[in-house]
Amino acid sequence: MLKVAPGGLGIAAGLNFAAKSGSLVTAMEDQSLRTAKRILDPDAYEDSEYEFCPFSELIARFAGMCGLTTKRRATKSQLVALIREVTRGYYQDHIFADASRFVGTAELLAATLTDLHRYGLMGAEIAALAESADGYLKLKLKALAELEEAVSERMAERSLEFGVERANRFSDAEIPEAFPIKHVVCIASQKPHPVYDLWLKWLPSVGVNLDLIIESQSTGFASKDSRIEDWNPGTIKTLDEAPWTSTLFSEQTTNSNPEIELIRAGSPLSEAEWALRRAFDLTQSGMDARAIGIFVRNADQYAPLIIASSRRLGVPIQFSINIPILANGFVRFIVTLLRALNNADPRALKSVLDSSYLALEAAAKAKFMEIAVQARERGPLAWAWIEEQLENCEISMPDLLALVRWRKDSVQEKLGIRAWADRLRHIWDETRILARAADAEITAQRDFQAQTVLFQSVSNTALELTPDATFSFSDFLSHMQENWERQTFTWSQGSQGVRICTNTQQLQGFEALLILEMVEGTMPRRAKESPILSDSDIKFINESGKTLAPIPTSLSTARLERDEFARICGSASANLWFSSPGVVEDREAIPSMYLDELCRATGHILEEKQEAVDELAPQVSLCKLNPDHLVKKALDGNPMYPPDVRLSHPKAMDAARPDLEKGLTPAELAAGLSCPFRAVFGDRLGFRANLEFERLDRLRSVQNQVCPASVDDLRELRSALTEGVRAKVAEFAPQLMEWELRLFEDGGEQLINQWVENEREFRQIWGLHGYGYIEEEPELGKNMRNTVKAHGREIKLKGKAAFRAGNGTDYYLFLNKSFGETEEWKNNFSESSWLELMTWMLVHLPKITQNSLIFTQKSSGNYASYLLPSPSSTGASASHLVKKGGQNLLSQSNKSTEDQFADIRRKFQDLAARSLTNLESGECKATPSIDCDRCQIADLCRSHMTSGEVRSPFDLI
Repeated sequence: MLKVAPGGLGIAAGLNFAAKSGSLVTAMEDQSLRTAKRILDPDAYEDSEYEFCPFSELIARFAGMCGLTTKRRATKSQLVALIREVTRGYYQDHIFADASRFVGTAELLAATLTDLHRYGLMGAEIAALAESADGYLKLKLKALAELEEAVSERMAERSLEFGVERANRFSDAEIPEAFPIKHVVCIASQKPHPVYDLWLKWLPSVGVNLDLIIESQSTGFASKDSRIEDWNPGTIKTLDEAPWTSTLFSEQTTNSNPEIELIRAGSPLSEAEWALRRAFDLTQSGMDARAIGIFVRNADQYAPLIIASSRRLGVPIQFSINIPILANGFVRFIVTLLRALNNADPRALKSVLDSSYLALEAAAKAKFMEIAVQARERGPLAWAWIEEQLENCEISMPDLLALVRWRKDSVQEKLGIRAWADRLRHIWDETRILARAADAEITAQRDFQAQTVLFQSVSNTALELTPDATFSFSDFLSHMQENWERQTFTWSQGSQGVRICTNTQQLQGFEALLILEMVEGTMPRRAKESPILSDSDIKFINESGKTLAPIPTSLSTARLERDEFARICGSASANLWFSSPGVVEDREAIPSMYLDELCRATGHILEEKQEAVDELAPQVSLCKLNPDHLVKKALDGNPMYPPDVRLSHPKAMDAARPDLEKGLTPAELAAGLSCPFRAVFGDRLGFRANLEFERLDRLRSVQNQVCPASVDDLRELRSALTEGVRAKVAEFAPQLMEWELRLFEDGGEQLINQWVENEREFRQIWGLHGYGYIEEEPELGKNMRNTVKAHGREIKLKGKAAFRAGNGTDYYLFLNKSFGETEEWKNNFSESSWLELMTWMLVHLPKITQNSLIFTQKSSGNYASYLLPSPSSTGASASHLVKKGGQNLLSQSNKSTEDQFADIRRKFQDLAARSLTNLESGECKATPSIDCDRCQIADLCRSHMTSGEVRSPFDLI
């Protein structure tokens, strides 16, 4: 037994001391075995002077040499699947019945059984413990014993077994005269595993030379001698009697530690960038990038930040992290494709047509959607008709045709889970999808790893089912959905850059190590009891004396966090940098208490350097990477904006200028002020981007077309609105999936209810009982003025407006759009909205009075605004309308009505003149403003506030 200092440096020392040419190297944990490969043969990919073998495979090989029948070791996912199969037959009130419905519960049960096995408690021993227990513990232990017995039976049917069963079988094995494996070097697990420790003690007894590497030290290590006290003292060799880490969590101090520094960063992102900049500095000073490590426990949050920072700064990294398989683009494409093929509507394939794995040209995509829309009308025969059309289509789409044929052969089948897995693989034989995935060298390996896990999960799921269980294609997808959402795979990248480590088994020993997120809750993690066996339950089990070693409770597991910290500190020979963020997510981060212990043990106060949190790059003198130089240059220099987007060709500018002789609508005049681009392309030319929400706007337009004021009876109004909404939905129904169509139909019903209720409330507020339109859409110039003046220039107006007639001959203007809804509505107007409203006022009202009002009524996203010349004549007083939600056009101030109106006219003239200047320039300049939120040509505009090339001084970064 080789006792080594905890951490990567100690493991490296043990491997370099023990491993010889021809040695078989193994480790109880797979991550440690990968680390051993990097330590002993960092540049070897195939040929090596050492043999590397997973620990479970090593036991299986010895079992074969001893003539023992070897079954396949059940993986964690297989054990979980079998537990779910067993618990599916439990009655509803059974203590473990939830495991059949919730994968998390099944995983907890699998972990509990594995821990009990590790300490020598199999089904019979667990059942014996149950007999001596009382109360709820008796019930749990009995249920665990019964669960293990049922799972073992199903394992036997499938030639599977628990991992520890292999190790337990050797005590009665017939030993051959000699084993071909002469020398084994094994890295012990960081957590105790008494059963495997016994098997390792068996190896030397049968003539195998074993070197067992175990981390231990005399002080400061919670698990220092618990695993070696039964070994013969003459077989124990200590490689480092007093590493500096032994002073941690003791009363000793040291001055032989590596150089240590503490950094306080502003956020996890600034931590990630700081670490990569420091790593770059070290490589510039001559240190090999592979001798530099970055350690972070919280891989889910930090790994994406480190990867993104590496790409931005250009610092190469290497890593192996676990990520969900559905986060992989290729797997996500596969699952989306299968769901689309399961749909009765061929238009469902629209969700995958843009994927690079299909590699369809724009013409092919458009043609397929045209065919799919037509196929919808053929109901159950839609897919057969699609196949016929694709066979005779002038545009070749072989992959889509193969997928449609695959669906025809599969959708009516009822197969077992494994048969479905084989059927899915046929997709790759009939298409080039897999070949295209392999074309991208950067992602090919990652894609194939994720795909492998996807298909393995299908095979594991078969363990939950009876051998003769069959599924339709639809049931198969439903059955696998939850499984796929929980599966992860290992994503590895790079071999030459800075190494990113996410657990201490990956710490191979570095010259320099940067440790991120040294905060409470992460280092150390908080103690947490098992939901299956509490600490008091474990205490009873330990006191029974039936375990090979005491099972750790949550408290003893928490003490092992000290060992994790010692391993981290013992993994750098020259430099240790610790960092902690000021903020994690939405809370202030508290630096780890272990940093205080580090200060005590090293005998000096660490210098805490505060990283600047208000800058995106270091100071100019510290910028050593080109991306940082660019950022700092942009921040410190004068703001540099992208050039304005505008027309410059004379012919284009001439075409963009409005024909003032024909006139402008009030909306065009207003748009010329806020955004000439929208005024020309949106209002005059009528361009519209293909936006999904435009369909909802078409539903909202029904209110204007039906003309609620022309219908006296509200029941007739509801019927008219319903007919209008149904007609609009029918226009775009061919482009909608069935579930989308239901949503639009339900949304239309909600709009109708809101419109009718608004109309009822409006009639009550205004005291109107039966009224209608003077003209349906009177034109400017007939019943209204069609000219306004702005600084001496006469502006001709055109357009139509809707008027509602009240009592007698009184009427008022109806505008179905938003002009603000707050009490200070005039102060919240955009200039263009104000200009449009004032234009309508000036052409409609011969004279503004104190009683003139704008009454604004919200109607499901639009605002119906009513301009009244003399509200008193309708029977609704100004004060009454204001109380009911009306808005006074003129504020109550010391100025007279005439003076206020004069102010409004002056403001109108200024705004109208500016609008004319913009329109007549012909530049068609796109201008970001608050109106961008309501613009329907955003996808055509490169200066839109929420998309495209927003004018910002940071655009060059």
